[in-house]
Amino acid sequence: MARARCDAAATWTNERKPRVNPSPDSREHEHGGDPRFEVGTPLDTAALGPTHIAITLLAMAAIVLDGFDLQVLAFAAPALIGEWGITRGDLAPIFAAGMVGVAAGGLLLGPRGDVWGRKPALIGSALVFGVATLACAWAHSVPQLLVLRLLAGVGLGGALSNATALVVETAPLRWRGMLTMTTLVGVPVGGFAGGLLAAHLIPAYGWQSVFMVGGVLPLALALALWLWLPESARFLLRANRKREAIAALNRLLQGPRFGADDALWLAEPPVRKASFRDLLGVDLRRDTLGIWLIFLANLFGMFCFMNWLPTLLTDLGHAPATANRMLAIFNLGGMVGSLATAWLIRFAGSRSVLAAVAGAGVFIAIFMGQANLADHSTALLLCAAAGVCLNSMQIGAYLLAGHIYPTDVRATGVGSAVAVGRIGALASSFAGALVGTGAAGASLLFGIVAGSMTLVVAGVLLVRSHVRAQD
Repeated sequence: MARARCDAAATWTNERKPRVNPSPDSREHEHGGDPRFEVGTPLDTAALGPTHIAITLLAMAAIVLDGFDLQVLAFAAPALIGEWGITRGDLAPIFAAGMVGVAAGGLLLGPRGDVWGRKPALIGSALVFGVATLACAWAHSVPQLLVLRLLAGVGLGGALSNATALVVETAPLRWRGMLTMTTLVGVPVGGFAGGLLAAHLIPAYGWQSVFMVGGVLPLALALALWLWLPESARFLLRANRKREAIAALNRLLQGPRFGADDALWLAEPPVRKASFRDLLGVDLRRDTLGIWLIFLANLFGMFCFMNWLPTLLTDLGHAPATANRMLAIFNLGGMVGSLATAWLIRFAGSRSVLAAVAGAGVFIAIFMGQANLADHSTALLLCAAAGVCLNSMQIGAYLLAGHIYPTDVRATGVGSAVAVGRIGALASSFAGALVGTGAAGASLLFGIVAGSMTLVVAGVLLVRSHVRAQD
């Protein structure tokens, strides 16, 4: 009999021990099918091909625009404060509404990917956050902007979890970590491009211009996803859509490997409805609690930067355009750091690499709290260094979450981590408004970020099912 673990846990760390008396829900599935028609192994061992690359690029494009829209209010914040005559405290609930929306999207649209499929859930998410962001350009009051950012957040939360699940399920095992990290580097890519665009567009065309760009592009992308994005072959097989599954499998395997008469099967537990209770079952509880702690604490630190950095630097004497460029540099550091982290994980595994990245984030945040951020060069260097650590850690967290969970609960598991993480992001929405202004406020805020990154280190060490080094 063929005996195999689900694909998301196919490479367990040496620390994970076999359970003596596993519960029925956590036992490995034994299937009596013909080994020639088991599809998980060929998907895991396939050569990297054009379909894998196309899926990665399209999913990455969705995440680039997701990253842009996550930060679009931060780009506009200094201009809004000046034009509307409002305060940081007035903006805090709007930032918070966006985070509540993302949490709701992770809980609502994330699990929809386990029912509808990864592709339709991702397209629906892009349409939601595109329309809502575009509408922000015509907002005339704080309440209007708050409601629209809440709606945009719903789409943003669903996009992140389903794009991750799709790439994890289609990528060969040897390339899974690299392709997942490449996809998720779209978050800082979107922030980097957004910061540079905002520095040019807002002085020339007003704050509305960045919302227009952030709304139109996702709508165009939704059409491209509908035309060219393949569905997950694993999902199609588990959904009993055999003809579509065979076509998807043969595209991924770069040839007519399977036919309509083949009795295809997947060495995973039987199909069942995904449940949040599964995430806290005996086999996944520790990993779920660890990944939740990572998302909670790291997203707090990330969004302290992403929401408040332009406003904080403007308070310290930098021009608004310069402050937006600094946020772009924060994201540029994340782009470079995320790719380097992906490469290191491939050769050293995720436990040691992510613990080191989070630990470095602790010390950089402490140093930022004591440094003279009014100095342009100092602020530039430290923003880049912080971006390396916090963005890399978050993208590594998505990779880890996708690795931990099996196919039938993967979007639910990643979506739940996104939702829990938004509690931290929600707290960050008020942190920048409560700590005060000037150097003292900056020192307090970055000291709090250092504490949150310490919790991230603890979460990394709590997780057992880390990505192993690939030979």
